[in-house]
Amino acid sequence: MQFRPLLLLHLLWTIPLAVAASALPFIYGAINICGVSGCTGGGFGVSYGPEAANWACAIVIALLVSVAIGAIPWATPHRVHLATGAIVGFVVGAVLIAGWLGSKYEHYPAGIKCCPAVSRAACEYG
Repeated sequence: MQFRPLLLLHLLWTIPLAVAASALPFIYGAINICGVSGCTGGGFGVSYGPEAANWACAIVIALLVSVAIGAIPWATPHRVHLATGAIVGFVVGAVLIAGWLGSKYEHYPAGIKCCPAVSRAACEYG
C-alpha cells in the first residue's frame, strides 16, 4: 500500500465540509427525538417525531462522511480509501442511531419506554 501525502492533505477540507453539511440533518434528527421542549415536554408535552426520520438523518450524515473520506484517492490501491470511507461512515451512522435511540428510550422492567429525563413514576402513571 502506498500513501499519497499531497492528496492526503485534501482530507483537511473534505472532512470539515462534510461535517458542516451534516449540521442540518443532525439538528433535525436531534430535535426529532423529543421535540423542541425536550424529553420532559417543558409544560407543552413531549413531541415525538417519526423514528424513520432519525434513521434517514443518520444515513445522510454517514454517507456525507463516507464520501468525504472515500472520494479522495489518498492511498493506492483505491479499495483502501474506499473501504476506509465505508467503515468510518458505517461507524458514524451506528453511533448516531445508538445515541439518538438510546437517549429517546429507556427500558423499564415492565417494558415501558420513556425519555431518560422523565421519571419512572411519571412514565408508569402519567
